[in-house]
Order: sequence, then structure tokens, then C-alpha cells
Amino acid sequence: MEDIDKNKLLYKKIKCIYKNIAEEKSDKFTNLFFVENKKRKIGKDKNETLKERKRRYWENRRKYLRTKWLNSKDKIIKSRLFKREYDKYPFSRLEINGKKIFKDADEFLKIDIESFCKRIYEFIQIKKSFNPKNTKYKYMYVFNFIEKKGEIDFYKIEYLKPIDSNKTEINVYPPKSKSNLKIEPYYGDINIYNNKIVLRFQNKNDYISAIFNIDLINNRTVYLVGVGIGIADINQKTPIAKKVILTKEKIDNFFELYLALNETEVIFAEENSYKFEKNSRDFKSNHLKKYIKKIDNINSLFQNLSKQNLYNQNRFYEQLAIKEFFAINRIFQKLEKEHSYFINNRERILDVLIEAQSYEGYRELYIVMPIYKNDNIFERVSSKDLKLQQKLIELSSKVKIEIIFVVDNCKKEFSLEFKKFLDKSNRDMDIYFVLKNNIENEVNSIDFLFTDKKDFVISKTLRTSSPIFHIFIQNILIYQHEEIYQKILNRSLSYSEFFKNRDKLCKVLNPILEKLIGKWYLHLYGTQKFWIDEVVISRDNSVILTTKNGEVEKGEIIYKSNQSIILLEDIKTKQLLSMVFENDDYILNRAFLIKVMGKKFNSNLEVFTIGIISRHIIELEKAQEILGDVDDVRLIEPEAIQNRLSKYLTEKFYY
Repeated sequence: MEDIDKNKLLYKKIKCIYKNIAEEKSDKFTNLFFVENKKRKIGKDKNETLKERKRRYWENRRKYLRTKWLNSKDKIIKSRLFKREYDKYPFSRLEINGKKIFKDADEFLKIDIESFCKRIYEFIQIKKSFNPKNTKYKYMYVFNFIEKKGEIDFYKIEYLKPIDSNKTEINVYPPKSKSNLKIEPYYGDINIYNNKIVLRFQNKNDYISAIFNIDLINNRTVYLVGVGIGIADINQKTPIAKKVILTKEKIDNFFELYLALNETEVIFAEENSYKFEKNSRDFKSNHLKKYIKKIDNINSLFQNLSKQNLYNQNRFYEQLAIKEFFAINRIFQKLEKEHSYFINNRERILDVLIEAQSYEGYRELYIVMPIYKNDNIFERVSSKDLKLQQKLIELSSKVKIEIIFVVDNCKKEFSLEFKKFLDKSNRDMDIYFVLKNNIENEVNSIDFLFTDKKDFVISKTLRTSSPIFHIFIQNILIYQHEEIYQKILNRSLSYSEFFKNRDKLCKVLNPILEKLIGKWYLHLYGTQKFWIDEVVISRDNSVILTTKNGEVEKGEIIYKSNQSIILLEDIKTKQLLSMVFENDDYILNRAFLIKVMGKKFNSNLEVFTIGIISRHIIELEKAQEILGDVDDVRLIEPEAIQNRLSKYLTEKFYY
């Protein structure tokens, strides 16, 4: 009988809460008695998200509360189950001036219904008058952003005896983030005068102050926002200022304060030991690092807002901007670590580089640029593009500029706009042209630039669909691009040569040459070692062979019906090297056999060798396996033959 009375009394108390605090709204009521279950089971839909699962449990809870509590047929609620779950309900944490409405479940259940409802009415009245400007009720909590952990936490104020009509002594208890530092409670005062609230508290290790202005509050103000000053939690040395929030109630959902208390609202006074000069060593190591950290903090703010749905995630317009800022932040992270980073705008690269000449002091500028794509900035006629072209022409009066334009189709006429630029720039710049087919198999970029200072190179990789450039500052990559530039320049024609020989270049009569144009690798047995040499065949029928030792032989191809011969001459010794191969289409693919004849090393004797010519380097062991035993593919002219011939001629014609 006693339990039945308790259950009926509990029903009346729940109805009192529903009517007054929840204002007879089932959503509000459910939030007061919804238990967060972190071990929720997955429903029938295995693709259900955590947010969807939480919503499903919330709806189930609302249905249960409506059926079993609010609309109970017997007008009873089981008090034993309620008592066991009470501390889990958000209702149990509601406070007035830092004190819970009901101390615990026992007090909730034992208090009579009149006293219960009276306390609920009191809570409602206090809640209504609980605006920041009303100083009748005490401020209890100071919320701030903890920079080390990236979290929001709070100091709790305990009021002691008044000092005067405006000032009161207080104790302040540190947040959890400081508790692990073994920091003792603070003591100090809170002073309210002229609509300003000033907090000052300290202990033997720390001092904190904060100021708030009640005059700034309007009818939309929920929390009192001010500025706090203290020492950074990270090292207990650096002075720090940050936004703080003063409240009369404890806030459980810290993230609702995140728009005011976050990474971007913190200032460190770190510059005491730094020089305030842009050209000093401190600028890059300290000041620039500080600015990059600020950008990273803003990025963290945007990412957190996006994840927490404070920015509408369905708003593509906003989400795209956040993602772009994320990409910008990555650039600065790489800048800090001196890594390569990407740029996706050719005009900006050139514009910044031109402006940089005054302080970079470069005297030479080298550019390789394809003109067969849609981003040929020299054939555009917008005012911005024309201004950029003029700035480059003006730069050529102070700086030596070499530009190699890569042409895809030499038969295609240049646009009128591009011709106008060439006419203007050709007088002061060294302009070259190269056919793409002549170089694309030999290099990994045909779109890059660098200066004579050789402290960076900006390049776009050739065999990739990515439209972006990368800036590199590593010496090895700069030197590699310098070598690539020299290769391309060696196969280029000057402005006058290109237009003079354009028809000849575009007229390719031999289909065999079309298959051979580009870089090859010659593999064969020498008289002292196995050789793998580079062979480059150009559209103009020229051939260049370069050994690993850097020796160069130049020549051409002679075509016949069934076979062709590459005839080369050593630049230094003027000795000939001939290579014969078959003309069959199916042979001239990725690799084919070639018969090579030349001089033996440091000798006048001839050597005949069968080798392999390939588009790619074949591993030494594999190449030797394919060719077989050296004696089967190589024949060295015996000295005795020449001796026997000399003897024959002497005997026949001189005796």
C-alpha cells in the first residue's frame, strides 16, 4: 500500500514538472528525462548513423514517457525504477545559484507535493529573471578555452564574506584541466561597480583576472562575455589573454559556447625574446610560425563547426569554402616545414614572381610553357592578362628572360593575340620553340620555371591529369629541372629558325621516323664492360647518343627499303659508329635488335655487336640473359687479318 502511495505521489510530481518546466511540451520533457546510452544496439538498418541511432532512441524514449508516465492509466509511476535511474536524468543536474533543485532521488521522492511544486515554481521564477544583467543572483562559473587540450572547461566560484557593498571575497576552484597540475584553489574577490564586473583571484603559483561590461548586454544576450588575463597553462610562463564567459548556471553542453570560446580567441605574448624585424632569423622561426598557427586555429574552428553541424552541412556554398580554406591551411603547414606545396594558378605565379624581382634580385628567368592548352596566358585579351603580359615585357629590360614554348601541332596557326605578344617580346626576350614529340619521352615536365638564383623551381608534372603546380626548394629537384631545361633547349629552335623552317618541320615524309622519335636505351656488350647508353631521335632526323661517361656522338638516320642505318660521329675522335635495324612496323615498338659496328676501345680495330634498343632501361642481368653469351653476339676484328693482308700486298706488288 505504501509503494502504491509513493507511485501515485511520483506521478503528481512528474505532472508538475511537465506542466511548469517542460511547459507541456513533450520534446522539452523528453530532454529532461532522456538517458544517454553509449552502448546503443544497431537497429535493423545496418547503415544507420550514430546521429540517426540517437534520434531513434530519443523517439522511443518520448513514446515511453508519454505512455508509461504522462498517460499512465493507473496514474502511478514505479518509484523504485525511478530512484535507480534518477542520477542519469538531466533533470537531476538542474541548479539554482550552484545548488541542485533536489539534492538526490531520496529528497525528490520524500518531499510532499506542495513543497515539491513550490520549489519547481521558484526555479521557474529564478530562471525567468536569470538574465546576465540582473546581479541579484550570483555568478557562479567562469568558462574558458583550454588551449593545451583544445577543450572548454570552467572555474567554479564560491562566495565568502562581503568586503563592501560592491566587493565580495571568493574562493575559486580550478577546472579539471588544471587539477592534474596539482594547482591549489584560488582566493580573491569579485567587484561589481559602474556596471563592470571585475574578477581577480590567485594562489602561490598563478594569477588570473577578468573583466566584463554589463552595459554591453541587450535582450538577446544569454551569457556575459569578457576578457581574461593570466599565464598560459602550457608552460606557466607566457602571459595570455582570451575570451571568457561568466554564467550563473552550470552549462553541461560546452559546445554551445564554442563560437565564443575557441582556438581563435586566444592571444599569447610570446615575443619578449624575439626581434621585431622581418629580415631577422626570428621572423621565420617565431613570427611566421605564430601566424601559421593562427591560420591553423581558424581551420580547426571551421572543421569543428562543420562536424558539429553548426554550419548547415547541406549548404554546399559554405562547405566548399571551408574545404578550400583547409587546402590553404595545408599550404602554410608545408611552408612552415619547408616542404613543397601546390599552386593552381599560372597567372598568380607569374605575377608574384615579377613583383618579387625587386627583393629577390634575380637577373635571369627561365620558362618552359606549353601553348597547346587552354591556359596560354599570352593569347588572352582581358585587361588583367594584358597588364600581366606588359609587366613581363617591362621586366625583360632588367632581367634576361628565356621562354621555350612547347608546340603540339606545328601546322596549327598561332592566334592573332599570341602573334602580337611574340612581336612585342621577341626584341627583348630570347624566344624558342620546341615540338612536344621531340621531348616528351625524355623529360618529366614541359611546364616549369626557375631563376638564376636556383633557390626554387615551380613545375607541373608531364604525365598527370592534375592541373596544379608544385614549388620545390630542394637542391636536387632544382638541378634536375635545370638539366631538363638544357635538354629541351638543345632540341629547340630560336624564334627566327622556327618560323623559317616551320614548313619543313611539319612535313614528315617517313613513317618510320614517327615511330622512332623520342628517347631510347641501347644495351650491348663492349670490349671492357656492358654498356647502357641513351639514344635520342628527334623529328628533324637527328640522333644523339650519350654514354654514362658523358661522351656524346651525333648523327642521323639513313632510310632504305627494308633496313635503315643510324650513322653517328664521335664529337672528339671523329670516329664513326653505325647501327643497322629492320624497318618492319611490328619490330619498331618498345624494343628491337640492332647491329652495331664501331671501334674497339683505344684501338683501331673494328667491333661488331648485336644489341638491344629499348624505350626503357632493361635490368643488366635480364639484358645479358636475352643476348646470351658475349662470344655469340660480338665479333672483334683479329689483328692477324691486317697483318696477313699487308704481307699479301707486299709479296704481290712489291717483290
